[in-house]
Parts: sequence; structure tokens; C-alpha cells
Amino acid sequence: MKIKEVIGIDVSKLTLDSHIHNIGIQKAFDNALEGFGAMVSWVLENSQIGKENLLFILEHTGLYSHQLIDYLVKHGYFYM
Repeated sequence: MKIKEVIGIDVSKLTLDSHIHNIGIQKAFDNALEGFGAMVSWVLENSQIGKENLLFILEHTGLYSHQLIDYLVKHGYFYM
């Protein structure tokens, strides 16, 4: 695995404030299953990097981040 892009996520009860590091863009998504898919699609479209070269970084916020972590693991994304 070679990391080519880092996605920082500030997790709150209602939103995922996401930032694609190398290109410096950000967008907020709902902290729900539909929002997870929308965020990942947005990252893939804007970074144009395959999922094997992406790293999602987020702070563990207990219940607010648990479903997102499950989603990332289930879909084969790397996270810290």
C-alpha cells in the first residue's frame, strides 16, 4: 500500500466535515449511511486515486464515528 491521498474527517453527531488534503477541498456530509457513500464517491471523483491508495483519518468519537468505521472496513478502505 502506498498512500497518495489523505482524507481528514471531523466527525460530529450530525455531520462528517471532510477534507481532501492534496487538492485542498472540503465538504460536509450527513453522518449516516447515505452520507458515507456520498463522501466516498466525492473523494474518488475529486482525488482520482484508487481506494487502495487512500487513507481516511478521523478522531474516534465513540458512537458518532462507529458506523463510519464499520462502513470503511466493510468496503475495504484504510483508516486511522
